Amino acid sequence: MQTKFAGLSNQFTKELSNSYSFKDWRDFNKESQKNFAIIPSAILSYLSEFDNKALSLYLYYCLHARNDTGESWHSTNKCANELGVTVRSINNWNNVLERMGLIFRESNNHSSLSTFLLPISNYISVFQNTKLDEYLKKYSEDILQSKFEGSLKAVINVFQYRKNYETKEFTEPYNVWLLIFERKYNTDSKKFVVNKYVVLENTEIEGQLNVSSEEIENDLYRNKDDGFKVLDYVRKNNITLDSNIITGEVIINSKYDLKLSAKDSDKRARAYELLLTLFDDLNEFRDRMGEIDYAE
Repeated sequence: MQTKFAGLSNQFTKELSNSYSFKDWRDFNKESQKNFAIIPSAILSYLSEFDNKALSLYLYYCLHARNDTGESWHSTNKCANELGVTVRSINNWNNVLERMGLIFRESNNHSSLSTFLLPISNYISVFQNTKLDEYLKKYSEDILQSKFEGSLKAVINVFQYRKNYETKEFTEPYNVWLLIFERKYNTDSKKFVVNKYVVLENTEIEGQLNVSSEEIENDLYRNKDDGFKVLDYVRKNNITLDSNIITGEVIINSKYDLKLSAKDSDKRARAYELLLTLFDDLNEFRDRMGEIDYAE
């Protein structure tokens, strides 16, 4: 027989029903700015490539890294003492982690090399005010940034029509810069590739396409408008790109939200999810940017 207590409702409140101890603990640590490691599910694809002891060192770095930079400045001696192993073992495991693209080590004004955790899955980074030349300048001059981002593979102008809130029609032209960066690593049995998609909202490029929003039915098109070319833009603005960097112009459907900085966190998370899939698909075809028609 179930015991019933006087004065207590048989139904929990919505707030209580939606409360989860693990989430509360995770959010508390995030908001209180304590060192707290969020381990992405992408780590599963790495597990078969290193032994448990190297994994122990990786987890050690995760727990001691700064929340913003991913940096840990614990020396190899400190790591060896904490894990109860030799410095030689730490050095060997560091080599394994670096070879897999999980960390990099760099001098950063400390007595020993700093260890930086690297992103291990594709992601989007949005800048509201930074211009193309400013971003590329920092990338070329900042060693740490270039280590995190890898090689610049493509510079693409992405256009879409946005809603005019007076007419409720999608007639407002809008465009962003999309920079595709790639880090690539190989082990004896696996290849790991991580892409960073940088969205720059400040393009200072205005203009209308010779196509209406009603004609943009598919997700992605190659922009065939001769009025704007990325190569012409970079030359005019004295921006230097290596010859192997792909440039292009595309149009995306208005169902994707390119204006990411204007969204609250929940809407932005949904927009990120949709755009990441789209950018991944676009990245698959980047080497044939000028050949295929995305309307097909």
